Amino acid sequence: MSNRDNPRTPLSQLDAFFVAYQERAGIAMQLGVELQLQGAFGRVDLETAVARTVRRWPQLAQTLARRPLGLCWHGPPKLGDMVEEAHCPKRRSACRDEMIDPFTEPPLRVVWMRGARPGVQHLDLHAHHAVADGGRFVAVVEHLLEGLARSQAERQREPSGEAVPPTRLTDVLPWTAYWGPVGLWRTIAASRSWRRTARQAQARLALHSGAAGVTRTCERVVAASASTWTVAAAWIKAIHAHNYQRGRLSDAPVSLEVPVRLAPKDCASLGNLVSPIVVAASGDQPLAVIAAALQAQFRDAIRQRAHQWVAASTLPGTLLPWPLFKRVAAGETYSGFATSHVTWARSLQALSERMRVLSDGRLRLVHAVPYTPVCRHMGAALLVMPFPAGLKLVVTHREQALSRADVEAMLHDVQAALTSEAAETHGEKVA
Repeated sequence: MSNRDNPRTPLSQLDAFFVAYQERAGIAMQLGVELQLQGAFGRVDLETAVARTVRRWPQLAQTLARRPLGLCWHGPPKLGDMVEEAHCPKRRSACRDEMIDPFTEPPLRVVWMRGARPGVQHLDLHAHHAVADGGRFVAVVEHLLEGLARSQAERQREPSGEAVPPTRLTDVLPWTAYWGPVGLWRTIAASRSWRRTARQAQARLALHSGAAGVTRTCERVVAASASTWTVAAAWIKAIHAHNYQRGRLSDAPVSLEVPVRLAPKDCASLGNLVSPIVVAASGDQPLAVIAAALQAQFRDAIRQRAHQWVAASTLPGTLLPWPLFKRVAAGETYSGFATSHVTWARSLQALSERMRVLSDGRLRLVHAVPYTPVCRHMGAALLVMPFPAGLKLVVTHREQALSRADVEAMLHDVQAALTSEAAETHGEKVA
């Protein structure tokens, strides 16, 4: 097999962090989506679609190898290990919490189960966070499902296309962020500032237990449009209310970790080409005040290119031997110290229409439930997906940390805040 078919793809320090965190914290660091499809496809169709996606991104079928400095995706593709047919719902749900060991198995796992009703099929995709950030994971899901749709119309039965070359983190960071006197000074200053932020008091979400365990998702569709920061503000108020009800209020602000993409939109490479920005506010303020404060903090951070400097300041981590990197990186100095995590994801509604067209109406996407990793002390993370009729809110949480009733109550508070805000805004426009 040629190097072209069996490439070595080094992990950035941002990619390797998720491998280290999973090993040290015992928390599954994987992204996923559970899909319900209407249509009759078979295992050959599915394996062909997976092979086509692996052709584009070979690291999805490889495993990690330890190098003298750092890690890399390496070895022949293990396509045969990627697809599993489940025969009961319990097996499907168990796959979500089975940690993917990227040193021994491919970072993408595809679980397929035929539904109880004719023509209904379930397809769950799970990916280790080390291979992709949230945006790139959605790209993988779209590519695979489009290939599956094409197979229904017999337009494409064999893998095709060229592999996407990897993009290094240094390719997307401005050279001033890691080279030259000014860049070096700014990088050191950003590292110190980030460490100060990590050491500052952060409100903690009141949890029943901080132990590792199974994850669950709770979703709600809100028939209201809202800005990113209004939703984030509503989540802060919901956390504040939850803590108040459990007697766990503190003077520390509620902080949110928000991922910011470093690479341009047309970059098709996998990996974690994102860097976090942390914003914070007190949950006892009015929704509009919190939203304005979060937006101002975020704009200031983007203007100062804080996310770039933070990413640049961790670049030396790629020069550390893996055992040392794992000890240094798996703490809460550079990630995971905020109260919670909020991500704004792309809706899969357009994908559903593309699948219908590509399959000549033979395959439809009926329902999709995404989930995200949850850092050990956070207990819950919010994912927001916009729809024409409103917003889908999905909270991934650990059962030991928060009960379903806890999460339902928090989502109720978010929905009430957004609905109230929408009514007030509409009233102002009418007036």
